[in-house]
Amino acid sequence: MSHTEGLDARIGKDWISIEHSVSMEEIQGLEIVTEGTDTGQLLVEIIDGAGEKTRTKLVKSNRVAANLRSNRWALSLSGLPIGQIVRIKLRLPKSEKQEAATIHFIY
Repeated sequence: MSHTEGLDARIGKDWISIEHSVSMEEIQGLEIVTEGTDTGQLLVEIIDGAGEKTRTKLVKSNRVAANLRSNRWALSLSGLPIGQIVRIKLRLPKSEKQEAATIHFIY
């Protein structure tokens, strides 16, 4: 398994959109690395070439000990009805400020 160099973005409580065209034939998943958020929710919306949207919510509990938490959020794309990703939208609904994030495609 390998991943791309990454797309940089700044995410927060409002949706941000990242334009990027990639074929799903080779992609197994996404990894989003946030600058400082390791608990709460990360909303991910994937838009394909036909304009169809697939939205998912990634949740990390604050009940996990702080030393065991990670700022890496992973999403498997297997089984999702997506042919080609043309845009990715991200949102941290509880965030008070924007923070840096990097999106990696996992092959």
